[in-house]
Amino acid sequence: MAGEEEIGKRSTPQKDFASAIVIAAFALAAMFGASRLSVPNTIFTAPGLLPFLTGLTLFIMAAGLGIEAFRKGGADNLLGNAKRGLNAFLGDPEQRRLMLLMAIVFAYVLLVDVITFDLRLPIQAFDIHFTSFEFVSVPVTAIVLKIYWRAGWAKCVGLSAVVVIALAAVFRYGFLIPLPGAG
Repeated sequence: MAGEEEIGKRSTPQKDFASAIVIAAFALAAMFGASRLSVPNTIFTAPGLLPFLTGLTLFIMAAGLGIEAFRKGGADNLLGNAKRGLNAFLGDPEQRRLMLLMAIVFAYVLLVDVITFDLRLPIQAFDIHFTSFEFVSVPVTAIVLKIYWRAGWAKCVGLSAVVVIALAAVFRYGFLIPLPGAG
């Protein structure tokens, strides 16, 4: 287990400079979001005051890290180092699968947001719901299972259908929580 003293040995000015840029962008986004919140009475009661101040301090720390890294040559060949790092990252098959999973999750979120319908099948005193949540979740989950589990399509689709429908039923009927995608 490494202590704080040993961490500096693994860092480089290029890593520090890139980290400062990312942290500063995150801090600016937090400050922008906090400044857009409404102010009910005075600035001291504004719900965005604490997030804005936190973002400001984070930005100041990122600026300090960035300036120090810049002085040590952190900006030298930054794009070349980033390109080499990206090539090394994408050269690993597990990293490519991770990127594929991230793309699938992004597409899943978009599909659940775009496709909306709610079919209700009345059976005596009970309504069975089939919404776009199940319509999108079953195939996407089956695809993820196929990529990572590597079982046959029938097993992936079957397991996906059972789990998604069971979870949807628990949230819909047990907890009375509406699922996304219901029109």
